[in-house]
Amino acid sequence: MILAAPLPDARAQDAVGELKAAQALLASGNFKAAFDAFTKVIAQVPQQSQAYQGRGQARAGLKDFAAAIQDYDQAITLSPKTAALFNLRGIAKKDNGDSLGAMIDYNHAIALDPRYSAPLSNRAALRVKKGDLDGAMADYDHALAIAPKNTFALSARGNLKASRGDNAGAAADFTSLIEVSPKNANAFLNRGLAREKLGNTVGALEDFRGCLALDPKMAAAKTRIAALERSSVPGTSPVGQPIPSRKEVSSAGAGVTPATGSSGPTGSTSGLKPVAQKSSGPVQAFDSSSGSRVLAPFTGYAVSDPCAQPQT
Repeated sequence: MILAAPLPDARAQDAVGELKAAQALLASGNFKAAFDAFTKVIAQVPQQSQAYQGRGQARAGLKDFAAAIQDYDQAITLSPKTAALFNLRGIAKKDNGDSLGAMIDYNHAIALDPRYSAPLSNRAALRVKKGDLDGAMADYDHALAIAPKNTFALSARGNLKASRGDNAGAAADFTSLIEVSPKNANAFLNRGLAREKLGNTVGALEDFRGCLALDPKMAAAKTRIAALERSSVPGTSPVGQPIPSRKEVSSAGAGVTPATGSSGPTGSTSGLKPVAQKSSGPVQAFDSSSGSRVLAPFTGYAVSDPCAQPQT
């Protein structure tokens, strides 16, 4: 959890225990109880920016993004140089349909703290949606230069590379993701698909089986294993069994709960969770977003990936 300014006075010091209890409720995903607890702290110490931050995260967890933005506004008024608050508000604005406002807040967070990888990852996701793939790649590269274990950025960059035909680069990113998050079934699935595209049938089969070891219900992995085992031409996809598009893989994996393993930063809601991550300082704590959607739906191979959530 990225905290804002230190507790300002004696009255705030008296509220430390209640603030920590509220933050624990937030971290557990009990957003309604966290909202009530932060509201109580605010009533006692109305100048406490951390309490407004926490209540904003709780409201975002409850999908009340407009109210979350209001709480982040107040927190920023009290702590105007805290980059994490602008990142959190950017996520809420994105989830509330204000992509331009989100971009402005991510830019502000980056300007305040150029070494904070989460807003770089989140800005990259917006750039992907807008079709600025070169800008997105530059942001992911920058985020990973700062935080090489940022699972959100690794997953998203791997998908972006795959969408641009750089299957070797995609496989390398998914390998790095597996090293950081070894129980992420989607990472094995994605690397397997990249390896299959590269003609590495043996490696692809190993990854698809590794995926199933982690998530036995992953239909996409079962489909690819069956197709490759029927192939009579080593190192290629069998005739009549083309390597699937992302749409086909997502359909095959529909209804499957992906393996977790995001180390993205936390605390907010919504969702580049992210990659949690976001996520996601950067890459820490919990991501209160629900679901594990992919924020760059047209890129790469993966079904929904818990690493691909906004970074907080």
